[in-house]
Amino acid sequence: MMTPSRSYYTLVASLPLLPDFEIAERLPINRHRLRERLLMLDPDDRGVAHRATEFLSWQAQPIDRTDREIVAFFRREMMRAANPTLRALLTYRMERRTVQAALRRRHLGLPPPEGDDWGVGPAMRLIRQRWSQPDFGLGPLYPWVPRMVRLLDAGDTMGLERFLMRTVWDHHSRMAEPFGFRFETVLIYLFKWDILSRWLAQDARQATTRFAGLVEEIVDAPA
Repeated sequence: MMTPSRSYYTLVASLPLLPDFEIAERLPINRHRLRERLLMLDPDDRGVAHRATEFLSWQAQPIDRTDREIVAFFRREMMRAANPTLRALLTYRMERRTVQAALRRRHLGLPPPEGDDWGVGPAMRLIRQRWSQPDFGLGPLYPWVPRMVRLLDAGDTMGLERFLMRTVWDHHSRMAEPFGFRFETVLIYLFKWDILSRWLAQDARQATTRFAGLVEEIVDAPA
């Protein structure tokens, strides 16, 4: 029988509400203060939260990794992760990444990936078997796939990133609903905070690019 998770009324109440990522202008709590709040966790739960933040930080590092390295890292983390909610969060992220990577690969005109170390989850077999089908036949299993295909085909990069983040954000929000002040709420908060942080950073980069473009137009404009 599974042991009930701990409740953290003070900690959860101290975490500021995360605004929807599409309308947020800034993070309501920075990384340093968030880490300070996590010190309120029991040592065992603090270790689980640390593994979650390690995974999120590892995902965000802008260096090239092979599919094999990514899958190997995921499998190591799953061996270490006893908490069922953390396991569910890691699995969800990696199964999505597997499907998204395959769709992008096919969009580039590449053949199906070979071997068993390029992804995770039940979609792998269908992807290889149904490579020529627009959604790999995955629509019933992953309802977001058909729209991703349409956005890829349309070349709408920004719309695609917004849509993919939206589906993950909404999934995590629904996942958190039954947990109240329990530890699982803190874990899911970390994953949503990561989404918000990455979106704001991406939005800032795009704003800088747009500003640079406007400056070039002004400089190059005839007097």
